[in-house]
Amino acid sequence: MQKKKTGKPQDIDALFREAYALHQRRELDAAQRLYRQILALDSRHINALTLLGSIYLERGAVREAASLLQRSVSLFDAQPVAWCNLGLCHEKQQDAKQALACYSKAISLQPQFAGALYNRGALLRKLQRPADALADYEQALALQPDFFLAHNNRGNALSDLSRHAEAIHCFSEAIRLQPDFAEAWNNRGVCHWKLKQPAAALADYDQALTLKPDYFSALLNRATLLTELKQFDAARDCVARAAALQADDADVITLQCEIAAQTCHWQADKENLQSLATAIRQGKPVKPFAVVTSIDDPLLQQQAAAQWCTARYPAPAPSVQHCHPPAQRLRIAYLSADFHEHATMHLLAQVLASHDRSRFAIHAISTGPDVEDSMRARVMNNVEYFVEASRWADDDIAHYIRTEQIDILVDLKVHTQDSRLPILARRPAPLQVTYLGYPGSSGAPFIDYIIADTFVLPPALYPYFSEKVASLPGSYQCNDPTRTIASPVPTRAELGLPTDGFVFCCFNQHYKFTAPVFNVWLRLLQRVPGSVLWLYVTNDTARRNLEDHAHAQGIDPARLLFAGKLPQAAHLARLQCADLFLDTLPCNAHTTASDALWAGLPLLTCSGQSFCSRVAGSLLHALGLPQLVTANLDEYEDRAVELATDREKLAQLRKLLWQLRTTSSLFNAVDGARKLERAYLAMQQRQAAGLAPAHIIIE
Repeated sequence: MQKKKTGKPQDIDALFREAYALHQRRELDAAQRLYRQILALDSRHINALTLLGSIYLERGAVREAASLLQRSVSLFDAQPVAWCNLGLCHEKQQDAKQALACYSKAISLQPQFAGALYNRGALLRKLQRPADALADYEQALALQPDFFLAHNNRGNALSDLSRHAEAIHCFSEAIRLQPDFAEAWNNRGVCHWKLKQPAAALADYDQALTLKPDYFSALLNRATLLTELKQFDAARDCVARAAALQADDADVITLQCEIAAQTCHWQADKENLQSLATAIRQGKPVKPFAVVTSIDDPLLQQQAAAQWCTARYPAPAPSVQHCHPPAQRLRIAYLSADFHEHATMHLLAQVLASHDRSRFAIHAISTGPDVEDSMRARVMNNVEYFVEASRWADDDIAHYIRTEQIDILVDLKVHTQDSRLPILARRPAPLQVTYLGYPGSSGAPFIDYIIADTFVLPPALYPYFSEKVASLPGSYQCNDPTRTIASPVPTRAELGLPTDGFVFCCFNQHYKFTAPVFNVWLRLLQRVPGSVLWLYVTNDTARRNLEDHAHAQGIDPARLLFAGKLPQAAHLARLQCADLFLDTLPCNAHTTASDALWAGLPLLTCSGQSFCSRVAGSLLHALGLPQLVTANLDEYEDRAVELATDREKLAQLRKLLWQLRTTSSLFNAVDGARKLERAYLAMQQRQAAGLAPAHIIIE
């Protein structure tokens, strides 16, 4: 039954004109009172319902606003503004489906409604649909070219699609239209950094912070950039400012851990790692790489990876399917940013050359810098198809993979720097595999297999991996037996090493150094007179902290010797001047372990509970040297002393290791390629038979 009107139409009209005038002058309290008075007189007054709803929405009373707006559009459907505002209400209530429906209704009623197009685009981007969002922003800008917010969000959508150069133009246009728009400066800085333009990125972050000194995102981005530029003191100050605003933010905690690790600043380590673990347990998305390299807990590693992927890829695309005739070659695509002089290629390059071309068509899809070095040229010659895709959008790369009917897409990056995991989220290949580059579970439902071995990933760890395991015989890690060792080998004196003293060394990245392991190393210096510790360190802050830590433990800092980066052949040569490589925990040596073993340098490791902490043990078991794999730090310390004080045993070990370079399958690239090929065939055969991925043991 229609509610009886209790006021005269002319009285209601006068009240509405007064209320609307107050609303236009932003006298919202007075306008709100009059709209309520109007509705008391006429509960079906559409304009009062709509405008009062807009005031409630603006003031955060979302439920009340939604109720009023819903009543209004129920009475009169053709209200694009009301539908748009109702969409905002649903979006704030986390009902994306209803919000999209409302925005679309508003647009259908008024196709020229730039605001509704903008709102729908923003929601589509939140839903990980950047291409659809981009279309809405472009339509909004065609209607309203000076819509600076739409220029900014168009840039964000392009950035999501890895079209960073185009995105920069959008942000620049937003800045031209609104020079004090700090968000556009910050967003442009992100794209400059993605394009490896650090000076431009830093300038943009600085301008954003000049306009908005407490801008959390800009502070965090600036701190991240400074960390990657190894300007750690400045980075620490910047992240401290961010922490003062949001101390419990997962990215802040992660960055604090990373800066402490990169500078060997261990005083805050325990507290930092506890905060990191707490953030994971609270369901916050924490960068998985920071977890696998610092916390030896497979459950936490798995949770971090899964939460990270859920936050970024809430609705991965369904897998593409295509028929593979039995007589046709299997099409394998390796996806990486590292097809140049890089640790991954030091292992993989000769395997790429050794694939059986009669049975496999090998593609290399490069998303990294287009550098001209000998390794790049070698990879290009070693594969059938080399695609330079660094400037391609994610959709374009996914389209290439589908068009080429790639059977198995092998991602060599996953959660490491310059990863393009969004490509895999688009599911462009029937089978998607992670290999070599990332030592842990991706946590991604769109990756089917991880390639491992029974030592690095025993069955007891399978429950902590979202992927099925393809377990290779020997070690999962491949190697390149063509790597050259510079000649002549330098003398110890030329390297600043003692002529006679025992040389312990570790050439792992110093973010892998931890206080418990470093304390073991210092005790080794105490227990082995005349010994020195030779370390790879690339920043002065880390060097100072290591020396201070040694001094605090009563060790002369002069017994710590430091080395920097060298070309690969020269680095392999200098390794021969050391006596024993000491591994790190919880993140082992990976490529650096293969470097040492290939150079004939014995390596002592301590294996933990996770993939990341078992890589060196995998290599040593494959070589038949299990005596160099220990289970705890006490055993590790005693074994190191034993080797350092029995020169004859160590000499025999070195001789055996040198022989193994030519006899072990670990250093046989052809064997490595065949193992991978058997794994690929086993995966594809299951898929062709209509079977779901399952754990596979390759004999």
